[in-house]
Amino acid sequence: MALLSQNDTVEDYLFEAYLDSVKHIYGLLKAVNFKDVGKENATCFATEKGLKVTVEDSKCVQASAFIQKEMFQRYSLNDEQVAFKVNLSVLVECLNIFGGTATALKMCYQGYGYPLTMLLEEGGVITDCSIRTLEPEEILDFNFSAESVLNKIILRSECLKEVFAELDSSSDLIEILLSPDPPYFRITTSGIAGDTKVDIPKNSDMIETFQCTTVATSRYKLSHVKPSAKSLAISQKVSIRTDDRGLLCFQYMIPADNHTCFIEYCFSRKMTERIEQRYCIKFCQKLGDSQSQTIRKIQQVFGEDAMGVNKLRSDSTDSKMAAHQRRVSSVVAGPKLLGVQLLLRGSVQKTRHVDSDQLALASRQRPTHSSQLIHTFLAKHGITTVCQPPYSPDLAPCDFWLFPKLKIPLKGSRFESREEIMWNAMTELNTIPKEDFQRVVRSSKFRHVYGSALKREQCYDNIRVSKSSWDSTFCAVNPKFLAIIVESAGGGAFIVLPLSKVGRIAADHPLVGGHKGPVLDIAWCPHNDNVIASGSEDCVVKVWQIPDSGISRTLTEPVVDLLYHQRRVGLVLWHPTAQNVLLTAGSDNQVAVWNVGTGEVLVHIDCHPDIVYSASWNWDGSQLLTTCKDKKMRLIDPRTGTVQEEAVCHEGSKATRAIFLKSGLIFTTGFSKMSERQYSLRAPEHLSEPIVMVELDTSNGVMFPLYDPDTNLVYLCGKGDSVIRYFEITAEPPFVHYINTFQTPDPQRGIGMMPKRGCDVNSCEITRFYRLNNSGLCQVITMTVPRKSELFQEDLYPDTAGDQAATSAEEWIAGKDAEPLLISLREGYVPSTQKSDLKVSRRSNVLDKMPPKGSRGGSGGTGVSGGGATVQLPDKFLEEFHEEIRKLKAVIVKHETRIRALEARLSAAPAAGHTGGEEEGRVGDGLGVGQPPRGSSSESLNNTHTSPPVALSQELAPDEV
Repeated sequence: MALLSQNDTVEDYLFEAYLDSVKHIYGLLKAVNFKDVGKENATCFATEKGLKVTVEDSKCVQASAFIQKEMFQRYSLNDEQVAFKVNLSVLVECLNIFGGTATALKMCYQGYGYPLTMLLEEGGVITDCSIRTLEPEEILDFNFSAESVLNKIILRSECLKEVFAELDSSSDLIEILLSPDPPYFRITTSGIAGDTKVDIPKNSDMIETFQCTTVATSRYKLSHVKPSAKSLAISQKVSIRTDDRGLLCFQYMIPADNHTCFIEYCFSRKMTERIEQRYCIKFCQKLGDSQSQTIRKIQQVFGEDAMGVNKLRSDSTDSKMAAHQRRVSSVVAGPKLLGVQLLLRGSVQKTRHVDSDQLALASRQRPTHSSQLIHTFLAKHGITTVCQPPYSPDLAPCDFWLFPKLKIPLKGSRFESREEIMWNAMTELNTIPKEDFQRVVRSSKFRHVYGSALKREQCYDNIRVSKSSWDSTFCAVNPKFLAIIVESAGGGAFIVLPLSKVGRIAADHPLVGGHKGPVLDIAWCPHNDNVIASGSEDCVVKVWQIPDSGISRTLTEPVVDLLYHQRRVGLVLWHPTAQNVLLTAGSDNQVAVWNVGTGEVLVHIDCHPDIVYSASWNWDGSQLLTTCKDKKMRLIDPRTGTVQEEAVCHEGSKATRAIFLKSGLIFTTGFSKMSERQYSLRAPEHLSEPIVMVELDTSNGVMFPLYDPDTNLVYLCGKGDSVIRYFEITAEPPFVHYINTFQTPDPQRGIGMMPKRGCDVNSCEITRFYRLNNSGLCQVITMTVPRKSELFQEDLYPDTAGDQAATSAEEWIAGKDAEPLLISLREGYVPSTQKSDLKVSRRSNVLDKMPPKGSRGGSGGTGVSGGGATVQLPDKFLEEFHEEIRKLKAVIVKHETRIRALEARLSAAPAAGHTGGEEEGRVGDGLGVGQPPRGSSSESLNNTHTSPPVALSQELAPDEV
């Protein structure tokens, strides 16, 4: 590459290294970058063995990444050891400046006082980065020698990852027990919901090596240990070691092509014990103990682990200055303090244990465990699994709401007997009005919605679903057709099927294949069920017209090509109320709003610094909501492109989604910093303050929120998930109410949601999903509200959005907002009979200069058949058009008169050399003009055709208009 051709000599630098791909070094450094922004200085050591990057926190946590010398294509060192300190976050961001894995790196360091220079190259583009270096400080030496190690376990990374997923994140401490006898290896956390214990026996399949000589129990801060879990995603094995000093070490083995790298996390329990001792100092001061008494008790309880006398005196003095002036009158003796301390250091066992030779899991009030390890154990022992949804008030006991109503009035009262307690409790219960008892259970007609999958012969099979990694649903459906993005050679394509064409689809079924690159997103027009738009990697947006009977041959000619974006187009979205208004977003960070009827861009929005993940119109299409790769969501005026409000959507780096609800609220999905999937509910003007923020699970798939505005239900469908969760949005806390989960055995590749006008009202079907599996099956799932009556259910089917546009594109861009036109489903959905084919009218130069009345800056159009607007032209131009037409008509009349006179004269003129009996020699030319017979002389030919009479010659002269 070009980096190897740099002219700098090796002697110019103390340290120089070259790497043809930053993929592995970027992953290693990102795994040890666990500190807060602005505090992530790392010490780099370059030795003959390779490069070591170390990060410390509070002198009790140390993370190191070891990069072997063999990983570099060129590695030179002009000193025994080179050390310097850099900002690790800046270094990681520089390595990912191109965002790809094919980036080459050349790293140089000239010496003390010089910056760290990095040259990065990808695709022939070279970027030069200089990072300021600092003088290295002395770091802790944990020195895990083989002689000091008491216990050592080597297990697979997937096992430890599942264990970390089961721990209670509300706990402050984590306790690790290693023993040569059962329970062998135990990890315990204690949080709000109780204690959680995970026991792994030494003969488990997950453990490769188990060396334990003595019982060792140590506690560490969970906030220190949990960041080490970031390394589990890229490692194969992990080694857990403890020594006689109470130190803990996690060493991760990470494969890198043909080499092996290591990440090591070391933890000290001194910080944890110091925190406990500070709590004891404050407790003793509350009891009125003197400083010397406090020191003696601390030394008696903690023994050799107690802090030094000077440190205890300092902390005692600081605590006295910050303590409240009120003192506890009673003095607790030394033995009682020790008893309290033992209770503080112990844990109240409130767990339910599962006894097994292979696994023992204890957890209280937690959702059903979804790890493969737990599923294997439950299946092996034939235990029935009851799916427990996330937190919801509906899951509480029916009398749970009574506790605060009794606790508050009776708080602080003392009773002599059980009968007195019962009498006072009944007195308070009798004061509760009857209406409060009636509101115990939340009233909702959608609490019992259930999903059911149709039989395979009623679904669509043998579909080659696209394997693109783009985060898209790959499916779009309306009451007429089902469209699915498929794999296609020689470009991108998608298949369009009539809903009635179920069963196995032929391998050679016609496709819609006019794109030169893979199709990334498709969307049906809400106002014309035969029109669909598609975006592709070829940077082109195409709009297609599908016949009512479907396609009988491969369709390659679209109605219109929309050319604007410079990079791939991954998002297409129709306006909910305006006719032929389409929004597109590409990887060039640009958003365009089109008038498809004229093929022109109405508005271009350039306010996103990175790729746009999703976009959503509000109910009347007057506002636009987008999410971006920079983790922010933006509320935008779609007519001007100005940002009205922005805020951080979710803190995770993965894709986020946001949708407008009918009420104007905003529902979002995304990831936390720890890659936990979340959903939130927000209000405009307060985007940075979520009304609800709930963590669901730790899966990696992007969640797509599908919204039904008629029922106010939100369905969460994750890519790669086998479940569909659905929630109801109400105005009552907690606002987002969990209803149920539909579960299937196969993971989903994509999904499409049928509009309400396509649902079966006779069977109380409120939603229908078309779910794509990796096996090529498009599974049809119906969501139904159980009702006994066969009559039309008005409460389930309010008037819904129809297929008629409320405004035209010209009216919308001029500032007119209108809510969707609603239709009733009492008699079922009846398609509009006024629909016609989509026709695109490319505007002429004259029309481009004449904006329609009431529009902005020439953004109007000539309209589209079936709902487009008519251009209103000024009277001046209309008069000019009438005058032009009148002149053209006069010219036509003159020519017609001249032609008739010519025909009459030629018919009356005698033909030379012609006799009355030689009719067979005359050949007609269709105009009554005779041709000379064969064999006539040239003279007669010339007299007939080249020498017309003078009057006829004058008649043939051109006419000047």
